Amino acid sequence: RNNIWNTPYLFNAKEFDEETGLYYYGARYYDPRLSLWLSIDPKEEKYSNVSTYCYVISNPLKYTDPTGMEIDMTKVRLADEQLKLSTTQSVIKDLASQTGLQLSLDKDNKLQYAKNDKGKPIVNKITNKKGKEIDAGSKTARNFLIKMIDNKTEIEVSYHAKRTVTSGTQIGLSFEQISNMIKGAVGVDGNTLGFGMNFLHELHHTTIGGDYHDSTELFGTGPVVDNMNIIRNELNKQGFNYGERLNYKAIHTKEGNIIPFNESALTSLKYNSSMGKKAHYIKTK
Repeated sequence: RNNIWNTPYLFNAKEFDEETGLYYYGARYYDPRLSLWLSIDPKEEKYSNVSTYCYVISNPLKYTDPTGMEIDMTKVRLADEQLKLSTTQSVIKDLASQTGLQLSLDKDNKLQYAKNDKGKPIVNKITNKKGKEIDAGSKTARNFLIKMIDNKTEIEVSYHAKRTVTSGTQIGLSFEQISNMIKGAVGVDGNTLGFGMNFLHELHHTTIGGDYHDSTELFGTGPVVDNMNIIRNELNKQGFNYGERLNYKAIHTKEGNIIPFNESALTSLKYNSSMGKKAHYIKTK
């Protein structure tokens, strides 16, 4: 204890308990001498391969545990206010539609989903073509987003001017790039590469979202696009027009940089021919 700087907030800026010699993290007490929690992980069922008592998977150089279970939208929200953008609002609105969850930000700008009195996620309902009531949104997207929000490691979301980027547990969203993708949609709903879908795509690149990489081939999708196409297909069955992304890279043509969303567009790109009337694609700058 530093007697000159007399504060209860020490290791990791967490409150030090004089009586026990432990640090209080909000959900659990932590013993820094043993690098162990003094109670089990409240989300233990999600991490069956990890000890329920260990701190940040025994890798404090790579991971942190500020309070656990959060996606921090503070920086991107501040950028919205300063630059008069609507990135945060657009992400939440899209994700709510695509997952069926009731999403909002708490007082600390952490993304959260509404729960019922049993602690389960509240999922909006829709009526399908057969008149049956079903869960709204993609089940795959919903489960993935819940997992990310509930995860131990904080994901920090910020604004990035030129292009959307991800590194480790930090996501930088480009309002301009995503807006241009939406405007460049032909034959498909621009939200197939809108704010929500871009955010879900980038989550797959984070260390807790799988640390997946995009295809480096001229023609190819890669694991992230493949996972996102599962989400697209589930949404298409509910009446969305998201198509199916058939290439990761935007291919340069005389018409612009093209990302194909059906076989007609992909074939035109492979044979270096103009986009036909049946082609579905997104043109990017």
